[in-house]
Amino acid sequence: MGLKTATQGAAQRAVRAGVSTLGAPLAVIERSMRRVGIDVSTSYPARVIEGVQADVTRVAGQLIGDAALTEQGRRQRERVESLRRADMLTRQAAQDDNAADARLREHVRRADRQHGAIDEAGRALERERVAQQAVSRAAADIAARRDEAGTAGRDAQRRSVERQAERAARSTRLAEESAVVDRERAAVDSDADAAELAAAAAEQHEQRGRPGP
Repeated sequence: MGLKTATQGAAQRAVRAGVSTLGAPLAVIERSMRRVGIDVSTSYPARVIEGVQADVTRVAGQLIGDAALTEQGRRQRERVESLRRADMLTRQAAQDDNAADARLREHVRRADRQHGAIDEAGRALERERVAQQAVSRAAADIAARRDEAGTAGRDAQRRSVERQAERAARSTRLAEESAVVDRERAAVDSDADAAELAAAAAEQHEQRGRPGP
């Protein structure tokens, strides 16, 4: 019994020494990974290395019946799994962040395109409004010129009628004046004829009253 216990203790010490020496090549691997820029604290290879070490420790403890060594391996494996899940969640969060950033950038680009389209539509409406104002002003100018032309035509027609009326009035006035002159001339001529007749009658009467030769 004492020999068996001593043998078992020697085996446990040997296994523990072997497990402890297992970290040496793993440390070399970690240093190599660090030199090439791999973060061994969060990288997948680091988790694999730690997992191998945990499994070797647990199995060795089970083989030699070392409960403490077995528990150490089990806890190390649990720690590795926890870190692996944390790494996975971290990568997933980073992917989600990248996806969210991509969606945000796309949303910003889409918003910029929409704003650009809205601005262009606003500029198009402004151009249409300016064009409509120009058309309205042109129509107003045409109507004003038409009114001015109509007014000018009516004024010209009115002046023509007034000139015709003035000419007609002048003609009537000249005709009336000519008629007055003609009447006066006729009256003068009539008076002259009467005077000549009176003179002739007086001369004849005078001749009748003279004695004969």
